Amino acid sequence: MNLAEQLTKHHSPGNRFSYYPLSSVWTEVKKDKAVLPNPTSAGYGLYIHLPFCREICTYCGCNIKISRKEEEHIHYVQALLKEFELKSKNFEKDLPLLSINFGGGTPNTLMPGAQELLWSKLKELVSSKTSSGLMEADPRYFTKVDAQNALELKIDRICFGVQDFNDEILSNVNRRQSHQDLFRARENLDSTQSFGIDLLWGLPKQTKESMENWREVLGKLSPDWISFYPLAKVPWLESIQQAYGDFTLPSRENKYLLYQWGVEIFESLGYKNLGMGHFIKSKGPLDQEGPIYRKVSGLFAQKISYLMGLGVSSITEADHFMAQNDKIIDRYIHTILTKEELPILKFHEKTELEKEMNHHIEEIFSFHQIPKELREGLQEQVPKQWIDAQTGRITPLGKHFKKNIMQISENILFKA
Repeated sequence: MNLAEQLTKHHSPGNRFSYYPLSSVWTEVKKDKAVLPNPTSAGYGLYIHLPFCREICTYCGCNIKISRKEEEHIHYVQALLKEFELKSKNFEKDLPLLSINFGGGTPNTLMPGAQELLWSKLKELVSSKTSSGLMEADPRYFTKVDAQNALELKIDRICFGVQDFNDEILSNVNRRQSHQDLFRARENLDSTQSFGIDLLWGLPKQTKESMENWREVLGKLSPDWISFYPLAKVPWLESIQQAYGDFTLPSRENKYLLYQWGVEIFESLGYKNLGMGHFIKSKGPLDQEGPIYRKVSGLFAQKISYLMGLGVSSITEADHFMAQNDKIIDRYIHTILTKEELPILKFHEKTELEKEMNHHIEEIFSFHQIPKELREGLQEQVPKQWIDAQTGRITPLGKHFKKNIMQISENILFKA
């Protein structure tokens, strides 16, 4: 049975555990003037959501706004800065900022005046304790100036949205991007910066034949990591997805074949599978002795226990709680700038079992290890080829099924 057949057999929809628990169990915040707990003296990281894009890519399910109006960008940044002021007003003096991370939207399309306003504040927070930040970027618009501006905030990792290397497939989802765009973006990086790419499996028109050039392009491009994500058909975007091109999706079996073919290409080029769609270059900057940590905003070489989310729909996460901002941009801005209140939509204080599950998720993903207290129950419920019975280590095959392992672990923990 090949990998695609095994994935089809063990298909298990549901939580992908980029954060836990899912926001569907969080409580909606109805009271005025919501407050959040403060970080410990260890410090905090920032995740900043910049929703602006130049056009719609129909595969995308992110919270975005199509805008190139500088006044709209500046207004949004003013809200970001006020949100930070409200969230940090009771922080300890000189509490260290550990990391800055940008997602979107398309962070590198923020208009110059808005970027200058945001950068001037963030540079005040950067210190010797700030390290290894991440920025998502569109390679079509990424310049040397973008790279240098990122370095001012100690952002040393750039993740380019690539999705596919086939012009017809990209054009069908309203993304017109050439190989030259990718190589030019790579050349614009500073020598101290590493980069990764996002690729999708399950795009309309993807086939084994259409993926034949992936090996050659990837070999030349040589990203330091690859995030290989399944395409999701988003119900609330169905009208947009259908309007721009052919959005006929492959069958489940064919979709997993696309994943298998991608994996075969990555492995032939020396990439190591971390699981959950993440592959790192052998002997690259993320191929380290220590663990790699995973958040909804990406991969981290450093464990950050308090990640403050700024911006529309962003999530603030700590060991003991989670909170999400309003998902509607106009209401988000109004709540902050007019009412001078935090735009918290939902809040959740983690139970002891949920905290324990978070530790299990970390052990499974970051350490490739089955927690001892779950080992016996898991080995009874999963194929023996996924876990080494003696050590509890997740096998190379088992790494493709980490989501299944986490889902079964959750069932075992909460039924215990």
